[in-house]
Amino acid sequence: MSEDTLFLWQSVLVGIGITFVYDLLRIVRRVISHRQWVVSLEDLFFWLCCTVLVFWWMYRVTNGGMRWFAVAGALTGMCLYKRLLSVPLVTYVSKLLQGILRIVGKAVRFILRPVSAVGKSLERKRDTINQRRRKITGNLKIWLKNWWKVLKIRLCKR
Repeated sequence: MSEDTLFLWQSVLVGIGITFVYDLLRIVRRVISHRQWVVSLEDLFFWLCCTVLVFWWMYRVTNGGMRWFAVAGALTGMCLYKRLLSVPLVTYVSKLLQGILRIVGKAVRFILRPVSAVGKSLERKRDTINQRRRKITGNLKIWLKNWWKVLKIRLCKR
């Protein structure tokens, strides 16, 4: 096998690898929702990294020469992967991970149920204490106003 043929197959594998890593990013996005600006930043960072890595790889393998059939090979690898494996991989793996997260979430909620019950009990006690404090404070304000009026009357009479 000639060196150029080997390089072409490597570029096809690079295209498949890039698309596979991007599919992993898509799976993460389906499992954990992202805001649009975060998705845009992730895409920008991903494609910048891919660009740098691919050009570094091409520079190292071809000793600084640019071979356009390598770009065509990478695009071919991307298209093949996208057509054959991308949709089922992203769909089934994201559904599997969502199911696992749902089960883990239920287990964590079940385990933390006693802690939640204690928290709710403490919250009710805090509310009761706050109501009593407000009642005492309100009564104290009324008592102080009345006492102040009495004091004013006594001072004014002298």
